Amino acid sequence: MQHIDPDLAPGRLRRLLLSRRRQQASAIIQLRIGHAPLNKHLHRIDASDTDKCPACRTRPETARHYIMRCPGYELERKEMFARAGRGRHRMKELLSTKDGIAQLLRYIDRTGRLRTVHGAGLAR
Repeated sequence: MQHIDPDLAPGRLRRLLLSRRRQQASAIIQLRIGHAPLNKHLHRIDASDTDKCPACRTRPETARHYIMRCPGYELERKEMFARAGRGRHRMKELLSTKDGIAQLLRYIDRTGRLRTVHGAGLAR
């Protein structure tokens, strides 16, 4: 998790996530450590035939690709960035701050990408 925010103390992250439902905290932790149910990870553990992103079918589906780069989710990403506000357009803020996490959970809901594992309504 240090590559996302090396300054975030484990206790601070724990406090940020304690106010969240279990599915929400699980999704955030999985995205932070690279073990989210995205094709790059699923392919590595033989749970997917491909590591490619199902939305754009061109790049491996990593957390960074899913959240920050995939053209298939451009509209949802633009809305997330607009709602997150100025200076909240980096993985560090989205995965390490209260407001960033709230906007990221809304983005996950809107894309529907993690619904099979975490269910609908992560942002509620």
